[in-house]
Amino acid sequence: MVTPKIICLTPVRNEEWIIERFIRAASLWADLIILADQGSTDRTVAIASGHPKVRIIDNPHPAYDEFARQKLLINEARKAIPGPRLFLALDADEALTGNFAASLEWSEILQAKRGTVIYFKWFNVKPGCQQGWLSDKAYPWGFMDDGAEHSGTDIHSPRVPVRLNSPRINCEKIRVLHLQYIDPKRMESKHRWYQCYERIKNPKASAIKLFDQYHHMYRIKPEALVSPDQEWFQNYKRLGIDLCMPNAPENGVYWWDLLLFELIEKHGAKMFARENIWQDWPGLVQASGHTLDKFPDPRTAFQKKVHDFLNRPETFKNSFRVRLIKSCLKRLGW
Repeated sequence: MVTPKIICLTPVRNEEWIIERFIRAASLWADLIILADQGSTDRTVAIASGHPKVRIIDNPHPAYDEFARQKLLINEARKAIPGPRLFLALDADEALTGNFAASLEWSEILQAKRGTVIYFKWFNVKPGCQQGWLSDKAYPWGFMDDGAEHSGTDIHSPRVPVRLNSPRINCEKIRVLHLQYIDPKRMESKHRWYQCYERIKNPKASAIKLFDQYHHMYRIKPEALVSPDQEWFQNYKRLGIDLCMPNAPENGVYWWDLLLFELIEKHGAKMFARENIWQDWPGLVQASGHTLDKFPDPRTAFQKKVHDFLNRPETFKNSFRVRLIKSCLKRLGW
């Protein structure tokens, strides 16, 4: 059996904070790393260009569209390598656990028949990389290519072609390290934007549902937290790859914040008044170089009280009382 070429498929936009470490980690298993850059304004492209396994392509789509960018990556991979191909579709804040090469699952993946979909679970890494939690489900991020057409949606889309009858490999030893939580401020910035984007896509969406979706990490029970296997990180550290460094911007403003202000300027702040994005709003506005005259907090007194309730630590324990209040809020249009 011919060993397939392994191609890493990754969309990027302003990933300077982690792109060097991501590429070095992915280079341990990938023959080719294709990055689809969507107009980065930081040093993402400059850093990535210095790596021999990297091929950078332009993602010309102006809007956020996961399906379009993944199809772009898949088409480029098929043009780049004509023979047997294994796709692994990882985001820049993800890495395979450091045990991948020694795992029997890796051999099984490389010998999979064409059309096989490979499923991985996230290990969501907390700051300091001493603890984390496994995702509830596995995701289809690997694909032994057979030329199948890719289909998906603009958000929360599968990254590789998946068919109802696709053979699959469920990885239990190899995990995907999800590093977005090592910098909570970055994660919160990203999730502020996501909530507003979802509001634009579905104006009638429940604000409570959106809140729960983008604050799930605060409901993780202490007993669900586990320590990662040492080799998951140590094998990278031996090579000088520190996956645990947050690398936050000096001014505390993330590029997701800038996108958020663009949405507010375009659609008006009132559209997003029910979204849980307004904590420390004056400070964020000032740090971003804006003024409260241009970007005021649009919430009513009642909306502020709802957000105060939602952000209480006891609310995330999801007691019967909390569920009852949330249910009542939904009936009030939340």
